[in-house]
Amino acid sequence: MKRYTAESLEKTWGSDDSANARAKRGRWSTGPNEDELVVFERFIKRAISGVKNPKALVLGATTELRDLAIKNGCDTLAVDLSHKLLALFNDAMDFKDSEKNAYMKCDWFRMKLFLAQASFDVVLADCSLNNVPPEDNSALMGIVSSLLKKEGYFITRNFMFCPEEKKREMKDLIREYNEGRNTPVGLFLEAGMYTKYKDIAYDMSKKELFWQRMTDDLINDLS
Repeated sequence: MKRYTAESLEKTWGSDDSANARAKRGRWSTGPNEDELVVFERFIKRAISGVKNPKALVLGATTELRDLAIKNGCDTLAVDLSHKLLALFNDAMDFKDSEKNAYMKCDWFRMKLFLAQASFDVVLADCSLNNVPPEDNSALMGIVSSLLKKEGYFITRNFMFCPEEKKREMKDLIREYNEGRNTPVGLFLEAGMYTKYKDIAYDMSKKELFWQRMTDDLINDLS
């Protein structure tokens, strides 16, 4: 599928508008929220307990995960297809000037060509498996496994679709959003997967959400 090719992903994620939007933190960010970062940190501490000079690999440029790994003493390498995105997120980091901070432009499926096997204590990812075709998830997991030390941890956040989830009302999603309990992306995703829009917007066979099929009606619901 074209949308998963290196050229397509680099163009999409590395565009000025996309990069600037994703680099923002706070309520409008699609990155891990404070509660999720508490969980990430709990497992990072467990992964590097008793390890001298721990090393962390971050799949993607996510500012919060890079800062969290460095804060906990890890030599941290972020890997992403877009150099522009890596640099922009780097500028937004609290620890951008740390000697433990490094990044590399590379396709995740080619990391084994440049990185030593069993060299990382922890691998962190922010919905990274959502950025590759579902059928390639196992291959990426195999690469991650080869880069992790024997007792290493892979800690990730993922967008999940639960078919058995009870249908929700738009008014409830809007209330949660207005209370600061969701992000714009989260609102759109849940609307397309769990409300009246599910049957027209979400393609189960391709695991794709088609925004344009619900955009006009959703805007009316939000207004």
